[in-house]
Amino acid sequence: MLNFRTEKDVLVCELDGQMDTVSSLKLEADLMSRVEQARQRVVFDLAKVDYISSSFIRLCLRAAKSAGPGNFSIANAPESARKLFEMVGLSDFCRLPPGGGAAA
Repeated sequence: MLNFRTEKDVLVCELDGQMDTVSSLKLEADLMSRVEQARQRVVFDLAKVDYISSSFIRLCLRAAKSAGPGNFSIANAPESARKLFEMVGLSDFCRLPPGGGAAA
C-alpha cells in the first residue's frame, strides 16, 4: 500500500490501491513523518492508485506545504486525477507533469 525509496535526492512515495478516507487516515502519520524528515524533494507516485478521495487530496496538500515550495510532485497520476487536482487547486502547490509521467 505504501513503499518508500530514494532516487538521487528525491524521496519517492509509491502508493498502491484505493486512497479513500480510511486508507488516507491510516497512511497519514507514516507518510507525513517521512515527508517532514526528508529535507529533500518528495514525489508521490500514483501509478498503482485507482481511486482518490478528498481525504487523500488533503493529505497531498499537507505534504506539499511540508515539503516547501517547488519540492513536491505527483507522478503517474491518471488523467482523471490530474483534472481533479487542477480543479481543487492542488496543482498550485505541486508539480503535475504533463501526460501523467514521472515528476523530475
